[in-house]
Amino acid sequence: MVAFDEEAHERKRFNHILVEAQAMLASFFVSDFFPSLSWIDKLTGLTDRLEKNFKDLNEFYEELIEQHHNPNRPKSVEGDNKYYRSFATVEERTINTN
Repeated sequence: MVAFDEEAHERKRFNHILVEAQAMLASFFVSDFFPSLSWIDKLTGLTDRLEKNFKDLNEFYEELIEQHHNPNRPKSVEGDNKYYRSFATVEERTINTN
């Protein structure tokens, strides 16, 4: 039961981070069009929000990678980790195109 609750929590956390990332992608950053006016993005809080989202995504992926490399992980995590497989596929494609 604990594993199910933990998995549900992680799924909710990941979905929340992705929703925030989508909101950031759809946001209008003045500095994208007028770099000298980047202070407006800072003033509106968009810059801090973007940095927090980056930090959250980075922490999530680091935990995911650490979990995958843990030799003592339960078998259910080992065989059914969709997030890691998706991430690893994207990473492989990125490495192969460079």
